[in-house]
Amino acid sequence: MKRFKRGVTLGAAFLAMGTGVLGEDITISAAISLKEPLDEIIKKYKVETGGVDEVFVNYGASSALRKQIENGAPVDIVLFADTINVDKLEEEKLIEKEERSEILYNSLLLVGTGEKIGSLEELKGKRIAIADPDTAPLGRYTKEFLENTGEYEKLKDDLILAKNAKGVFNYVESGDVDYGIIYKNEMKNLKNAKIIMEIDSSKHSKPIYGFGIIEEEKEGANRFYDFVKGEKAKEIFIKNGFKTLE
Repeated sequence: MKRFKRGVTLGAAFLAMGTGVLGEDITISAAISLKEPLDEIIKKYKVETGGVDEVFVNYGASSALRKQIENGAPVDIVLFADTINVDKLEEEKLIEKEERSEILYNSLLLVGTGEKIGSLEELKGKRIAIADPDTAPLGRYTKEFLENTGEYEKLKDDLILAKNAKGVFNYVESGDVDYGIIYKNEMKNLKNAKIIMEIDSSKHSKPIYGFGIIEEEKEGANRFYDFVKGEKAKEIFIKNGFKTLE
């Protein structure tokens, strides 16, 4: 049972020339770490479908996006940076189990403008940006890593919380902090900061991205959802530093 059903808006309801396909507005809530590949995927989708649908994306931290949906935000598709937030939507009957997909995962890097370090202990007294564990999956993975290496209590007074993954990246690149833990797919965008070390993936949960379709009876949502799970989209995700599970 779904919380809301939306009809096609007048602005997007039209028959694509020569296709006989009814166009729709598609609203997506997506993790901010997906912005670059998803923007590219949407452009490719529009080319391949003749621009039949209008696609709107609300980027942010997955937990914050999930809470918006719980509060009634009209969303057709979710693309989150974890599976926990999709689990919660399923528990609330907002997403059906069979309408979920897990096709991507990421990894973590310690980056910074500071000196190279030989161990995490050398971070003590430095300014370290991490995503907020209460709102962003990256923050939760980071906190797990620091706890499992025994460093969280030692470093917690040095931690500066960003609201999402992109916030951590911006803190480090701007020089507002000395170090930060980011998703590996962001490394190609580093200009001022450098890679300090790869984060041991055995010390935190695997950053698997959870996808789901809420309005599964909506044709446009199904069209895009199938596309974002397809091979052409996967090629774009891989090009942007993600890895696929399949």
